[in-house]
Amino acid sequence: MKKSYLMIAAAATLLTACSGTDTIKESIEDNNPQPFTFSAYADKVTKGTNSSSLQDFYPVFGVYGFKNVTRNAGATNEAVFTNVPNEFFATDAQGSTVYNTAGTKPSDEWAFTANSWYYENVRYWDKMANSYSFFAIAPYEATPAPALDVEATYDNIKIGTSSSKYDISTEKNLAIAGTPNAVPQAALTYSGFSKDYMLAAKNSARTSDVTLVFNHILAKLNVKIEKADTYKGKQELKVNELKIEGLAKEGYYEYNTNFTTDSWHATGTYARDITADYSLTAQTNYSGCYWLETLMFPQTTTCSILGAQSTATAMNDMYLYIKYQIGSETYEAYYDFAAIWLGNTAAVNDEFSFAQGSEYTLTLTVGPDPIHFAAQVTQWAQVESSLTVN
Repeated sequence: MKKSYLMIAAAATLLTACSGTDTIKESIEDNNPQPFTFSAYADKVTKGTNSSSLQDFYPVFGVYGFKNVTRNAGATNEAVFTNVPNEFFATDAQGSTVYNTAGTKPSDEWAFTANSWYYENVRYWDKMANSYSFFAIAPYEATPAPALDVEATYDNIKIGTSSSKYDISTEKNLAIAGTPNAVPQAALTYSGFSKDYMLAAKNSARTSDVTLVFNHILAKLNVKIEKADTYKGKQELKVNELKIEGLAKEGYYEYNTNFTTDSWHATGTYARDITADYSLTAQTNYSGCYWLETLMFPQTTTCSILGAQSTATAMNDMYLYIKYQIGSETYEAYYDFAAIWLGNTAAVNDEFSFAQGSEYTLTLTVGPDPIHFAAQVTQWAQVESSLTVN
């Protein structure tokens, strides 16, 4: 997890899919056809407290699968799975998407094992198939929007096109989400995004259990705000607004080499703006809480200017704006976003890239220097005279 820290002063101014070494050779050569079964995990590309269990993010994923078979016309790729939902079942009971008809359950078709993934209408391995290829995506959508494109010859699933893009500006801010009374949260949630897109690597293994390791293909951005330990004032310190400007808005995805190389084609920008008063010093305060937990496209931003600024005039790319209040006095400051992440090494025109599959946490420490007075007295100017009185 990439972390950055910024002191705010009162300036006047899925890895390659795993596959076991065991094959299903014996099974496909006998007369007992074996069903396709799937195991799914979420790869923790970055450090953090996020889970490696896919069901903690999404309990249903969609799978695509093809078999290559030789018939009279030659070898062809035929679809076996086309966005088939696989659901996680802790118990043998009715599901939300799979076996979701009253009275149905996985054991209607499967030798059920608790805490496993199941789909309906079991497919079986074809012992005459030359090869198989599997793809998977989470979250599952019955009608994906934007549409998905996948073929046996592809490296992975394509999401959207240049004319049909995913608009990430509609994504949730999990730090302040839910009811109108929601407030900054003390801990990160990780789960609950609308589309925390995850893909499993293309898997061609012919194993009894097809293992799918899902990879986050967006970036994640968190912002925490805390009161500086040095702030001792009696007046209330509260944050009025936090804004990140210049986030990429719309994009489509075409797999490029691996899951850490940016494969998104993103255009347009938008601002993530939080406008509400949250105290850092009141009896109930939100110092040390997260103001922002959201998803963003991988993107590169260029440093325009260093240091705090009183206006956004010199900000040519991404920037952070914060507004806070001490008593009745208001303070505002703008910071170049690349400069924040580059830290002490930052220089104008340097670039910073938010990588695909990485999580970034920025801690803003609000603690202005107090105006303090020292007193001295200017000594009397000495003027002397003399007079002789006769």
